[in-house]
Amino acid sequence: MAIQKVSVSSYFLLSNGNANHPATYWQNKVSGVFLQNKVSYSTWFSSDPPAIHGIQMIPFTPALSFIRPAAFVAEEWSLRLRHLPVVGDDPSKWSAWTSVIMTNLGGAIDSGRALWYLTHGRCPFDEGLSRSWAMYWALTRPAQHRHDRRFHVQVPEGGLPK
Repeated sequence: MAIQKVSVSSYFLLSNGNANHPATYWQNKVSGVFLQNKVSYSTWFSSDPPAIHGIQMIPFTPALSFIRPAAFVAEEWSLRLRHLPVVGDDPSKWSAWTSVIMTNLGGAIDSGRALWYLTHGRCPFDEGLSRSWAMYWALTRPAQHRHDRRFHVQVPEGGLPK
């Protein structure tokens, strides 16, 4: 698992200052398609940024918190994702990627914001993600669970009871 974390953070999830890609590329935050002699900020099925980032957020399993640490999720959110229409205030621009991006955000750095989207009746869900799993994920990941009055979410300082 440690080798996987190092290789993923070196070549696929690109933190600021990544030594294996030029700055103009690591600012994308994810590599996208990564072949033997080519790296392309895309996927085999889409060139939309929500898809490029979202596909690298699933599946939502405990290993994801290890592979995608909160510091990386915060960088990715602030530099690439927070201004995308798919996570904006207009529900007509939301897609299944909204649920994936918000579940990732909630599980790492901002459960309040994520829960606002995930409990909103108009948020479309990815076919492989249920509303209950997304909410569970956003509420049970360690580190960032605090009361947020904007979204009326209250989780005790030490996390949820075991």
